[in-house]
Amino acid sequence: MFMAKKAKSKKTSESGGLNRRQIIGLGLIFIFIVSTIALAVSFSGL
Repeated sequence: MFMAKKAKSKKTSESGGLNRRQIIGLGLIFIFIVSTIALAVSFSGL
């Protein structure tokens, strides 16, 4: 079981596709949060 788990982790690190997708997802979330804060600031300014 431990060997299979180790092999699986190695495979995911080699491909790197999931990692890139996670980075894009985090970027989108970051943009969403920043835009939400900007909207809140503009509304408080009014």
